[in-house]
Amino acid sequence: MEGPTALVTTTIKEKLERQLDDRVITIRTDTTSKQTRDILRITAELAAGNGNSFDPTEIEGWRLFHKDLEPVQVVIPFAGKLAEHVVLNGDLPVSARRAFKRLISVIKTIALFHQHQRSKNEEGRIIAEMPDYFIAYQLFDESFRESVGDGKQYVDGRIRVIERKGRITMKELSGIEGVSVPTLTEWVGQRVAKGLLVWCDGHGKEFPDEASLSKAKHSGKAFIRLAYPCGLPTPFELTGDPQWGEGGEFYQMYDLGFERTIDLSRKQAKTQEPALFIEEEQENASEKETNTSERVTGEKERAPEKEIRHIPGSEPGTDSNQLAQELMMEFSQCFAPGRLN
Repeated sequence: MEGPTALVTTTIKEKLERQLDDRVITIRTDTTSKQTRDILRITAELAAGNGNSFDPTEIEGWRLFHKDLEPVQVVIPFAGKLAEHVVLNGDLPVSARRAFKRLISVIKTIALFHQHQRSKNEEGRIIAEMPDYFIAYQLFDESFRESVGDGKQYVDGRIRVIERKGRITMKELSGIEGVSVPTLTEWVGQRVAKGLLVWCDGHGKEFPDEASLSKAKHSGKAFIRLAYPCGLPTPFELTGDPQWGEGGEFYQMYDLGFERTIDLSRKQAKTQEPALFIEEEQENASEKETNTSERVTGEKERAPEKEIRHIPGSEPGTDSNQLAQELMMEFSQCFAPGRLN
């Protein structure tokens, strides 16, 4: 068969054979109770003969959309910034090479689908834009993390907040978590000592000495971030544009809603499961008073640098049907009257 070709498959295995798993993009299914209820409802409707058939006009629209696409090369102006962020994790495995190439391919593919809404350079190549990356980020970030890490995950709510934000001030974290800054100070200090978190400036760079760190803390310009950011940067981290921050205009415009589903499933889990504590050692008494429920999987007696790179392995929130629905809504706009002229 003349290529390139694409393969889409499903499996109940957590991971495929290593060499194969390292060359595919994995999307986790949505395991929330809401998704289960929706599946049961739709299954019952189909069994009762009430299933909705496809609209012939919509099918013809999809055919027109694909027919109108032209083979064209794509350039990604911000690819260098992506690479700079990824290499912040100094201990990258060989698999990171292929994972980064897959990321580039995903961004190019999404830009290709939007070729009639994108500019071209002097060579006639499509110029990928930040919306293309944000869609790719939501689809591919978890798979990328699994490729460059050891398959572990952060379940501590505060760590996940920091991970999602990229970098955050103590005041911002205090507002999100609803706890006082003094309480967070002890919590952060313990994790900085263990090498899990680091203090940094607004650009993510660590402070050269204690004096500059102390000055930044007093001026409110000291941030905390994960010591080893295995994941991809958010559009806000790449651009610094508040419109790409959570709640910003661009963020809301291109948000596929995956994170909301994940947050909902975590809230459900919190009410149904007993609290477990993170890391190898039992948390001390003072930390227990912060009512922090944390959990992490891992092996004993791992080196510290291995323990701090926990990669989401089985988070719910990315179901193939959901992806199809979200992309169909987006593509439907592309072949709306007047968009393909």
